[in-house]
Amino acid sequence: MHEIVTVQFGDFANYTGSHFWNLQDECAGAGHEHGTAGEVDENILHQEACDSRGLVSWTPRLLILAARDSFAGGSLTGAPQACADSQAEAHGQAWSGRTQLHQAEQVKRSHFNELLDEDTDTADARDLESSGVSTAAQASRDSLLEEAAGRLNHPRAVKFWTDFTQVLLHPRAVVPLPGIWHGASTFEGFTQGSDILTREDREDFLDRARSLAEACDSPQGLQLLVEDLGGFGGLVADILSELRDSTATDTVLLFALRGSSHGPARSTLQGSAQTAWQLNEALSLAYLSSEASVMTPMAAPRDAASLPGLHWDPDQAFHTSALCAAALDSITHPFRTAPSPASPSAGPMTMAELMQLLIVGPAANLAAVCGLMPVPDLQIDSQSQEMDTRSSNICHSRAQAPPMASWTPGLRPACHDVLSESAVLRGPACGGLPASSKSAEDFLQTMSSDDGSRCPRQSFISTVGVNIPLPFPGIFNSRLLSTSDGAPGFANALAAGDLSALSGGSRPQCCSKMSYSMVTRWCASRAFMPYISEITMRMPGMSGGYLGRSILRSWNCGEDVVLESQEKLYELADAYRRISTDPYSSAQLPANASVSTSALAFRPTTARVAQGCPWQ
Repeated sequence: MHEIVTVQFGDFANYTGSHFWNLQDECAGAGHEHGTAGEVDENILHQEACDSRGLVSWTPRLLILAARDSFAGGSLTGAPQACADSQAEAHGQAWSGRTQLHQAEQVKRSHFNELLDEDTDTADARDLESSGVSTAAQASRDSLLEEAAGRLNHPRAVKFWTDFTQVLLHPRAVVPLPGIWHGASTFEGFTQGSDILTREDREDFLDRARSLAEACDSPQGLQLLVEDLGGFGGLVADILSELRDSTATDTVLLFALRGSSHGPARSTLQGSAQTAWQLNEALSLAYLSSEASVMTPMAAPRDAASLPGLHWDPDQAFHTSALCAAALDSITHPFRTAPSPASPSAGPMTMAELMQLLIVGPAANLAAVCGLMPVPDLQIDSQSQEMDTRSSNICHSRAQAPPMASWTPGLRPACHDVLSESAVLRGPACGGLPASSKSAEDFLQTMSSDDGSRCPRQSFISTVGVNIPLPFPGIFNSRLLSTSDGAPGFANALAAGDLSALSGGSRPQCCSKMSYSMVTRWCASRAFMPYISEITMRMPGMSGGYLGRSILRSWNCGEDVVLESQEKLYELADAYRRISTDPYSSAQLPANASVSTSALAFRPTTARVAQGCPWQ
């Protein structure tokens, strides 16, 4: 095993994390149901835990830092009761005289959460049949749960990230921040998070992280989900070096997650709001990129036309976080894949191997994400089919697919000027059938050959689509989805000439027993150079102006911090200027990867195909 410890910082990171863990839970459940459980190693992200009844369950190997009133999990997390107990204990120790308690109204849990708890309590539900409980009763409960999940799609129905969390979290997973409340303006500045943890709170957090790491057989690194444009970004910059020491790991993969109020909507900001956003962006880029092994800024695409098979509201965190989680689930899939006994080198990668691929030079450690969901059906090449009538699954890889959308704010809508990349294709279909490995590889090459450059590249292909969790938002056009048995909807729409499927059609309230296909590219790119240069050149004038100085003072940000951030930004800009002239000085494939040259894409590539696929 190569376990990964995940830590989430901030509200939008927790929204994204909830969707991400729901996807992992759905993947595990569907794998056991359809016999594909061996593709993903659940031990990498999960750990065993015992509840109060002594029953063993699987929980994410996870720590969550959140504002005290940003969750309503009840028994789902155990956090609210833990907060109340700790407050009562502290109150009793601090004062022995007469007291008067003023307590805020308890946050109401979502109906979906309540039904989940009922289902768990009545079931030990996995034994329904053996205990004599009718399947009709279980079907009735499932119907109620599906209806409750559908209600989450209503505008403003989701208020907290726990409203749609379907996984069981460990009682010690949630760490409420003292004195920080959801939406507080006192925590909107990057440097406001630097000293938020008291000595006792810091030690408690690091002890929890240490316990998670010590329970691992062979930990491969930390995966951080960070709402970086604000106090949580400063908190991570302040504590990350200690977190490395506590978990005894040097590999830190950091995802800087930005919700609807951040990256995608920045063009609408004006005055002090725009200046504050730009200062947060500069400080985050300077400090977090220097602390992490690889930093990947992520935000949902703002332009709905970039993902024609989806319908989402860019101002709803429930929607945008789901898109971020889908991309996160796809790009990290290779290092969650179980090795195959027949071919241990096919399929899985470690986090360190991916980092080696994406780090293209000293201090040049930024990565971009672009992708497409769902993936169009790989269209049939009729000429090739006539040449070989014995084959029922010959596809033309140059499908007329829409261009990829960018999940990285500040970069163009596709991964251009690529220096190295990891490409992942999951659930591809061709003419209503699972695509062959050859056509899937050719499709990846075609999607990646937009700039014609040569670069180290790692490919991963899985025939299994991504199962949609019950509380996932209804953003998919139902005609573009596949059923759990693999029958694709995109193929049927294209075969019928139904182009309206790309722009409208029925939208499922709840996507039970459905799956989608997705392709992603996780790239080191020269496109970061103008992005970094703009921020670097803007920082001195912005921080020295009257408005900038006023904002920084309100954040308690000293001049020494500003000067240090400028120095770090200059170093980062210099690193990307150097690699622009010598892009292959450091970029390389992992040592255990074989390299072949594709005549189609004119770039080195290694295709890793998940084992156990019937179409190989």
